[in-house]
Amino acid sequence: MSATLTLWAGELRRNIIQMKRYYFETLSMLFVFFVFFTLIFFGAKAISGGAPRIGGGLEGIIVGYFVWTLAMVGYGVVSENLVEEATTGTLEQIAMSPLGLSRVVLGYLISAIITQTVVLSFLLILMMAVTGKWLNLDVISILPLLLLTTLGIGGVGFVMGGMAVVFKRTRSILSILQIVLLAFVVVPLDRYPMMKYLPLAAGNRLLQMVMVEGRSILQVPPADVAFLVANTAAYLVVGLIAFGYFERIARRKGLLGHY
Repeated sequence: MSATLTLWAGELRRNIIQMKRYYFETLSMLFVFFVFFTLIFFGAKAISGGAPRIGGGLEGIIVGYFVWTLAMVGYGVVSENLVEEATTGTLEQIAMSPLGLSRVVLGYLISAIITQTVVLSFLLILMMAVTGKWLNLDVISILPLLLLTTLGIGGVGFVMGGMAVVFKRTRSILSILQIVLLAFVVVPLDRYPMMKYLPLAAGNRLLQMVMVEGRSILQVPPADVAFLVANTAAYLVVGLIAFGYFERIARRKGLLGHY
């Protein structure tokens, strides 16, 4: 266990160093996300006369967009890192390490969630300042819900990562999924309750209870929190199983050693 924690800590340090070294890319990402948000927010406000019928209203758009941007990291970082390792020729060495490829990839996900949560928090504050819609930033209540929500979509990321190991090029699928995932955070669960079984939807609703309605995590229905935990665990388990399946295919066909 200590070796795994050391691995994850090292991956976190690497992530921080890369973000500082390639700060222009980080700033460009924030700028693009912000421009896209303003188009969505003010477009919805103009069309609906200020009261869009999207879950949570205008404040709900801010929360949903924040969750969606973080989800982009959760499901995209695995495949992107694996493709980068394959391109540089280090994927096979990582797969042969004593800890195994799955734990290394999980380190990708955890470190990315931590660093991008900090970075995208600045985007959240900027969105609130520009729109004038200030949310309840109860960090103690928000962080565990945000972690569970993002880890759930990380299960989808493991599936995409496994596909990237075998098929190498999966960017077209990742691009399509970006739009699909956006629908999961804008569709109101009170009108479409079956959506709660999909990634992001249940977590986004609980985060709206905290950030829009001003509740603490202790005031959120325990059954809803338990469902989010079960939903996250299910997607993670399925994602890890799928990743292991694709990894075995890649080993059998000798695909880890070349791009």
